[in-house]
Amino acid sequence: MGFACHRLKFENIENLYARIGSEGPNFCFAGHTDVVPPGEGWSHDPFAAEIQDGMLYGRGAADMKSAIAAFVAASEKILAAGASERLDQPVDHRR
Repeated sequence: MGFACHRLKFENIENLYARIGSEGPNFCFAGHTDVVPPGEGWSHDPFAAEIQDGMLYGRGAADMKSAIAAFVAASEKILAAGASERLDQPVDHRR
């Protein structure tokens, strides 16, 4: 899609910084992909991805990774609709 990607490390956590263009204004999505230890107190096996009564239970069932996927999909759609590298002009997102 044309992003310049860089890894940025803060303490022991690596982050991805992806940018199109080199001037402002900037439009930024921020998210995290790190996870915490599963810990105690789960009502379902955190590694099983179980569905009960229409709800998904398990580690990562509702976390930032799905939002990051949505960021990428939205960015792809906006760029395909003709957004410039600066993203400072209106774009018809209905294409």
